[in-house]
Amino acid sequence: MSIEDLTSGVRDVSMNDEPELPECLLFKPQKDTFDNVPRYLFRAVFPFSKGQTNERWVRSEAACQNNPSSLKDIFSSFYDGEQQDVAYTLNQHLRWWEKHKANDNFVSWTSSLLFALQYIHYRHIKDRCSLSDVKLYVVDTEQFERGAFIRDKDIMEPFLGLDDPGFRYNLEKMWRLRNKPTWYFGEYLSQGSMKIAGKCQVVSAEAVLGENRLGHVQPHFQQMPKNPDWAREVDWLRKSIWGNPPLSPLSSEEVHDAKMVVEQLTDQFDHGWKLPMAIYFWALTGETLCDAHQPFFDIFESIYRLEKKNGRPSPFKVIAPDTMPELKFVKDVADNFYGRAEARYAIST
Repeated sequence: MSIEDLTSGVRDVSMNDEPELPECLLFKPQKDTFDNVPRYLFRAVFPFSKGQTNERWVRSEAACQNNPSSLKDIFSSFYDGEQQDVAYTLNQHLRWWEKHKANDNFVSWTSSLLFALQYIHYRHIKDRCSLSDVKLYVVDTEQFERGAFIRDKDIMEPFLGLDDPGFRYNLEKMWRLRNKPTWYFGEYLSQGSMKIAGKCQVVSAEAVLGENRLGHVQPHFQQMPKNPDWAREVDWLRKSIWGNPPLSPLSSEEVHDAKMVVEQLTDQFDHGWKLPMAIYFWALTGETLCDAHQPFFDIFESIYRLEKKNGRPSPFKVIAPDTMPELKFVKDVADNFYGRAEARYAIST
């Protein structure tokens, strides 16, 4: 073999082959809590986000630094005496504190589209970045192995009391905070490197939040503050949209405007994703589906019938605690629509 052939082969391997990594690093707790994982999770990604996220891979900060810890499941720390360090890092990650060591092996996701959108608004203003540079990722957790994702409260519990019991802002304090009604936002974690190619959708934040689109779906989004505190803003929106007294019903004109925007938003997604995403965005209206919302039934049913031919649409799992009314509404709308659609489809076939 000539030198030219050899160097060409080496160049082809280095340029075209991805590193041989497992497609994801599974969590292996002693107690299986993975039934608490919903089908769809969201992640907002910014120019200054830690780690790496693209349409093929999501990598933690530790994985990007080739830290040996990025290849170890967090729960293996119980066997190698590193529980205290892991508990400390977990607490830092969940509090979004700046880390001084490259050993944060976690990547955050949320089950709440509302929270993801408010976080985008917050960081867009805080970081002074263009919405076109911000991406909203959605993953279908059913396409991953069981154990790829874990709920924040489920990962915290085994490590309580192991970081620094005397510290004012320790992990146990965070766990108590997440169990209060106001401050739970459906956070989930993955760890290490995760291959998401073919299992995700990516849309530009400009396509979602630009030109006041969401203001036509939910008028409260027109009142987004210029200096937002995203956690308190989520709490305010929850109370304003899904609290008491209930919102006044949308007028026929508002229903028409919301319908047009939801159609534009769902056009950003591939087939197989359009229907669940249409339901997530519709749920932001705070309106229970009824005969007055026939335009939305028309959207849902047109997508449903198209995807039914390919065997794709099916009811999807939503974890909807009482503290997250936005998700209770997604579940109610999804159950309502799929129940009607299955009945109508059965009659027509």
